[in-house]
Amino acid sequence: MNKRFYQFILLCFAAVLTSLLSCKKDSNNPEPETENPGYEEYAGTEVFIAGDLKTHIPVLWKSGKPKLILDNGNSGMVHHIMGYGNDLYIAGMTQEFTEANPSNFRSAMYWKNEEKVIIDKANDTELQQIHRAANGDIYVYGYRYGVDPNWDTIWKNGEIYKLEPAGIRWTISNMLTIGNDFYVAGNIQEKGSSHAVVWKNGKIFKHYPNKSSIEIGTNGTDLFNYVYFTEDPQTKKKSYKVYKNSSLFYSINLSETEWKFASNRVIFQEGDNSYVAWEISSKNITGLNDVRVWKNGKPVDIKIKDVFIPTALFVKGNDVYLATLKEDEDFDQKA
Repeated sequence: MNKRFYQFILLCFAAVLTSLLSCKKDSNNPEPETENPGYEEYAGTEVFIAGDLKTHIPVLWKSGKPKLILDNGNSGMVHHIMGYGNDLYIAGMTQEFTEANPSNFRSAMYWKNEEKVIIDKANDTELQQIHRAANGDIYVYGYRYGVDPNWDTIWKNGEIYKLEPAGIRWTISNMLTIGNDFYVAGNIQEKGSSHAVVWKNGKIFKHYPNKSSIEIGTNGTDLFNYVYFTEDPQTKKKSYKVYKNSSLFYSINLSETEWKFASNRVIFQEGDNSYVAWEISSKNITGLNDVRVWKNGKPVDIKIKDVFIPTALFVKGNDVYLATLKEDEDFDQKA
């Protein structure tokens, strides 16, 4: 399997656990209660997972049952899934032959329930993330391949959405909405270095210099900034700091050896609790890694051993769910 397919699987499963929707099913025969504490709250819960078959056919699994989401088994990819109320949004792309797409190149597309919405009919494009604001505005992020000044693009209700400052190169890590406000976390290139930035409604809201990267999470109106510094402003060494609004919430401290092999972190925000899972390994020869989890900066008694890469994190009460890719006997990657 090639690197491109690994990336597709990684992106698809990054949406898996964060798309758990607590939609209760109507049933005249509810499942019997279990004596295992914590399990009864999941009775009747519908779980939605979006991904692709190896043949690049997009599929939506509803509580484990698959359904093709493109007509006639046409090819495409899905990268992100989210629920809003009773609506389900899926972002990806299609490679269908259409009047608007006669050459069968990629067309950026999202699905609202089973309705298909093509975002860009003129360029070779695909979507990576989708979010909906409280007022119904739809924001999508993806790529327009070969389009200057950069490939990364955000659309708002189908129209290209600009970030300041104009003309500078930027990349996106993730985005979210708080009410009607739209937040984007990513990086801009300045003076030969990459700096972490948060935009609010297109304007720079937070700026972290010194070769940093960032993801964001939210709890109500609180914004959490997860910042990885390859050069900490104070110590000039690597550091990982989480800010709640403008105040430092906690730091994760690693040894020099651990920093050397730390990569592929994933985050999850459950209320005011902040979770980070990080691949940390010194077994670089085999490619297998250990994954550790922190809650509010303190290590959780969890260590997942000998996996290829962590792809998603989800927390419900006292239960922590971690999705990974693991190498099987045929040196293939299994979710």
